Amino acid sequence: RYKCLDNLDLFFSASKAFSDVGADIWNARLSDDRFELLGVSQHIKGDVRMDRPIDGWRWYGEANDTHNAAVSITNSETGRGGLGVSPSIFRGVCANFCTWGDVVRSIHLGRTRQEEGLQYADDTMQSEAQTVWLKLRDVIKTTFDPVKFESWIKRLNGLTQQVIEPEVCVAKVAMKFGMTDTDRASILAEILKTGDRTRYGLLQAITEQAHRAEDADRASQYESWGSGLV
Repeated sequence: RYKCLDNLDLFFSASKAFSDVGADIWNARLSDDRFELLGVSQHIKGDVRMDRPIDGWRWYGEANDTHNAAVSITNSETGRGGLGVSPSIFRGVCANFCTWGDVVRSIHLGRTRQEEGLQYADDTMQSEAQTVWLKLRDVIKTTFDPVKFESWIKRLNGLTQQVIEPEVCVAKVAMKFGMTDTDRASILAEILKTGDRTRYGLLQAITEQAHRAEDADRASQYESWGSGLV
């Protein structure tokens, strides 16, 4: 249903778009069916409040709990989804990445040449691809929105004031998302280590698992699960 987009072309097009809006590539992930590019804005940032309504919590960073606006771009060359762009947020102290949702689920490319029964020239196909990359540029620019980012910071601030019972909440989250027993134990251990027994602490404990994931797809999944708590 979608024309195939080359991951290499995506990389260079997105890199240019990031540069145009003052963002940097933070990471790139490649699996058998999926390519993901993560970009972070250096100038769109905000601090999450560090007062917690709990005892025993200690800040382990050197400065404020600063977050930056970010974007996740995904693509599949094997038909496992179209080109997608999602707003995200990046936590500097631990490099946790949280994907918030889809701005563009997929930039539709129309039917293939075979389905249309036509034989397009190469320059026509190149022109169509160029249109997609221009759309990608515009979506990236739109996604790095300071106003929307500020609203996400406010939502995170609200989570810092919601105290949880770690064992109970981790068990519920694990069941909701179909996590393994290993996931559950690792997330609970992270909460107990930081002492942040709030909904915000739970979110960070989940996204922290991306650093330990066995593959790229699993890492992205942890980052998406974190936003389910907001």
